[in-house]
Amino acid sequence: MASLVIRWAALLAVCILIFSFSSANAEVSSEQSGTVVEVVEEVVFDDFKGLDAAQAAEAEDILTIAVRKLAHFSVYALLGFTAFFAFVQMGSSGTRYIFAVIFSLAYACTDEFHQTFVDGRAGMLMDILIDTAGAMTGALIPMAVVAKREKRHRKLQKILQKEKREKLLEEIRAEQEAENDK
Repeated sequence: MASLVIRWAALLAVCILIFSFSSANAEVSSEQSGTVVEVVEEVVFDDFKGLDAAQAAEAEDILTIAVRKLAHFSVYALLGFTAFFAFVQMGSSGTRYIFAVIFSLAYACTDEFHQTFVDGRAGMLMDILIDTAGAMTGALIPMAVVAKREKRHRKLQKILQKEKREKLLEEIRAEQEAENDK
């Protein structure tokens, strides 16, 4: 029970994180991604300093879009990951995956709708698609691990059932031999 509460609390925490990012107005959102862009420019792209103003502005615009879309993908990958674990009672890993992705898609839709009410922000279908791709990836990682574990468990169950049948047959044969010896 405690484990289930922790799983749902983690999912709720990720939903709150996404909601808080979406609640930031356009200026704050641009500042947040601008800070990341500056770090990426300094760490990865030393060559920005050698560009003329127009080229640097174009490169920065492209990098800003990439950073913003990667942020969408990443946070929704985390959402898909935590949703997969929250839906532990839904059955097999495949079922849990489907529920995690549907939940994340629904949350992405409501998130983009929410952004239409935030100053300077807009809801975008492309962001929903990126969010869903992130959620699918995030849920796929634990699904693959769990599916492998489930397969190993089924194989072990078959081996144990076979051993149990063999032991039972052995006991029956021993009883028959004992009766025949009488």
